[in-house]
Amino acid sequence: MRYFKPPPFAMPLPEYGYGQPPVLAAVERDMWAWIESYDLPVNPSMREHLARTRPEYLTALYYPYADAPHLAALNHYMTLAFLIDDLLDDAISENDESAVAEFTADLADVARGEREPSHPVARALDGVLGELAQDRSPQWRSLLNEANERWLDTYSVEARTSGEGRAMRFGEYVVHRRHGVDMMVFLHLEEYAHDIELPAEVRDLPAMVQAREHVCDWAGLYNDVFSAEKEEAVGYPYNGVLIVREQRGCSTREAAEVVGDALTGLIGQFEAAGEAVRAQVRAATDDDPAVLRAALRVVDGYRHCLRGNFDYHLSAARYDRAPSYLPPAQNDGLRPLWSPAHALRGDSGD
Repeated sequence: MRYFKPPPFAMPLPEYGYGQPPVLAAVERDMWAWIESYDLPVNPSMREHLARTRPEYLTALYYPYADAPHLAALNHYMTLAFLIDDLLDDAISENDESAVAEFTADLADVARGEREPSHPVARALDGVLGELAQDRSPQWRSLLNEANERWLDTYSVEARTSGEGRAMRFGEYVVHRRHGVDMMVFLHLEEYAHDIELPAEVRDLPAMVQAREHVCDWAGLYNDVFSAEKEEAVGYPYNGVLIVREQRGCSTREAAEVVGDALTGLIGQFEAAGEAVRAQVRAATDDDPAVLRAALRVVDGYRHCLRGNFDYHLSAARYDRAPSYLPPAQNDGLRPLWSPAHALRGDSGD
């Protein structure tokens, strides 16, 4: 597995950091205890991969001013999202459409309260969504469910597309990737981190919607640059860099530079949307200063998510050490040891 150095990227947002290191250590300890409490299918290789991934670090970057109890709950969802992603990406690589569809449908039905969870991952998802929506309106819980379901549905779309032997073009892919990166849930969770529940008429203002969508678009493509060679190695084709490389017939490095130019444009679009929020909120709320302050705090949270995503990828072993840890983990075809097929059935294989 060869490795290419990602090109430099424009980043006008300041570094926010991640709060106090002792809090981060407490959140990490809580994470392992939470995994055990739900008996999640985490074998030794999966534990090692989660340790490389450091979900708690990304959570702290997204919510640098949240206290320890809030961070712990937020990190439960972050950890589960990484685990689900690792299980499903590699199932898609093997064109196991039925397994992907069944697993994601079960998760979505459980999140909506339409069936009892039978899989440890489904039980954990039901638990963490309930934890994050506690003392909030039913509408806010529905907001999380909708964003979570749209994310899960992208895996079925990819499995179906692969099964048809069809490749996505870049224009189609960018819209698809907006939901596939699962950033929308974390943007809505900025309200949870700040103990805010915005009125729907404010959350749904065009500038607020556009700001969230631009963060999602940026985060998906930015992740693709750092994931390109790892995903190529496991046969997973849903990556903007790989798609551009195929369309243009160029090198991976050249494709990454093309995607980097798109990222620069998305940063500009996000900043423009953020600047438009103040005037739109004032018009929608008759200059209600409390609602305006809350909305601006949430938009600042969107900035934390974008900048935090930028910083995380520059230092996460999940990405920059993939050339060394991935090849020996693929001793049974493409699927690595931390993504065993039987884990979709809730069996860690220990």
